Amino acid sequence: MTIIINIIIFILAFYLQGSAAGHLNFFGFVPNLVLIFILSITLYRHEYEIYLFAFGAGLILDVISGGPFGINTCIMMLIAFVGNIFKDMRVSFSIGHTLLFVASSALVYYSVYGLYLGIASHDFSLRAGYFYLGQILITVALAFVLFPILSKLFAWENHYEERGR
Repeated sequence: MTIIINIIIFILAFYLQGSAAGHLNFFGFVPNLVLIFILSITLYRHEYEIYLFAFGAGLILDVISGGPFGINTCIMMLIAFVGNIFKDMRVSFSIGHTLLFVASSALVYYSVYGLYLGIASHDFSLRAGYFYLGQILITVALAFVLFPILSKLFAWENHYEERGR
């Protein structure tokens, strides 16, 4: 039952990213809802779910983005891997740790894309750097709005899972 709820959230994140993200435009910046979903799965769910959803999200993003194939999958798996290392080290994700993890993950995601687009267009303007910085800030801000909701949902799933055993 819990995996079905995660799949529904996964599909909803892609749907909102593709359709409603244009309406979530904050001063020209659009939050990356799929990245926020992967970050929340990484922080709050089991290891097998983390890698499954990270790989699936990256693969779907690669297919629909039109960019270099495999880059989204690689970035999502890297984020899942690093987050899982912190969880294995028993790092308690306080507000500071979560902020650092989310901000650094968004920085890696948008830096790789900015580098790719800069190389592809032969344009490394400062304006693009400001744009990606804004994207990072909006994604981090929305992540902190959505994380409490998602953490309660995942806690409910864990409770339901344990009760079912």
